[in-house]
Amino acid sequence: MGVKGVFVGVIRMGRKIICCKEEVCIGCRLCEIWCTVEHSKSKDIIKAFLYEKERAISRVQVEERGPVSFALQCKHCNEPDCVYACISGALHKENGIIKLDASKCVGCWSCVMACPYGAIIRDEVRGNSAGGIGAVEAIRDVDKKGKIIMVSDEEYHAYSRALIPYYLSEKTSFADIFIKPSDFYQSKDIVLILGKRVIDVDVEKKRVIILDDEDVIGYEKILIATGSKPIIPKFVGVEDTEFFAFTTLNDALIIKDEIETGKYKKAVVLGGGLIGLMASEALKKKGLDVTVVDLADRVLAPVLDKIGSCIVENHLEENNIHIITKHTIDKVLGEGSVILDGGTELPCEMLILAIGVKPRLELVQGKVKVNRG
Repeated sequence: MGVKGVFVGVIRMGRKIICCKEEVCIGCRLCEIWCTVEHSKSKDIIKAFLYEKERAISRVQVEERGPVSFALQCKHCNEPDCVYACISGALHKENGIIKLDASKCVGCWSCVMACPYGAIIRDEVRGNSAGGIGAVEAIRDVDKKGKIIMVSDEEYHAYSRALIPYYLSEKTSFADIFIKPSDFYQSKDIVLILGKRVIDVDVEKKRVIILDDEDVIGYEKILIATGSKPIIPKFVGVEDTEFFAFTTLNDALIIKDEIETGKYKKAVVLGGGLIGLMASEALKKKGLDVTVVDLADRVLAPVLDKIGSCIVENHLEENNIHIITKHTIDKVLGEGSVILDGGTELPCEMLILAIGVKPRLELVQGKVKVNRG
């Protein structure tokens, strides 16, 4: 139903699906009505909307975007890739319907990348930015005039961490990794301080933020949304060795510059999680020989079952990314190699540490009650 030509059949990832041509959609919502009827018990439009105790859920949702509307084709899959990919539990399935808990969303965009139907639109995922950005947007919804100061130790405004590997492998441009326009902060009347590190918060007495250049900023209320930092393992030689993390845009810029010097040919990535594998793919596309080492018995163990992990491992091996599981690094040698816990020596000119992250609690440790961050 609806305007002819709005929906078209396409093949994506081997699946026949229906997509919406946004430029044709006029927001009449007839597709929503038709889909609700199709999924109702009676298959009758009157009964479906007036008499059935539990109205069927339409698999097409028409969303407002400015003066126009368009359709999102969430299929509420029986085996939802988006839910399996979600690392925070924000996406979940309830009574056969995929739902989003925006308070848990960390903005990693794993769901966007996992959905084979392209039904999750980046700009429409609630909480697709860092916690601080989501907070100021919510504050401005209810308080248009209160003064807001944002402080960040990074030099860049809000960007997608999930797009870092795509920038490194040149799949996306530098400009496209930012999730807010350059005038976002000005439009929200936010005082933005970038490249400044907060070193202390006096909660009980002065209630001020002390910056690393000794500036002092007073506040009435404070929200600490500092996120996480990479876990650095304590194996022999790590403190005397150059290594790289892969969680920030600055990490990617440093790695990119180092690779372009031409002195790196072989890389070892410690960690077979999402960050480690995305780093591995990016490094491989930059021409490096890459080996992934993970202590678990398979890659992506926290988010995939054994079959799913096997599919990923096979794909990586087919693209000449070597996988070593059930082992970790025991020692880093100064001659450009690492020793695994089983005694195997691997050539390693570039070492990427990606075994996970932990919350940044330095500012509040011992001052306020914390759980897991």
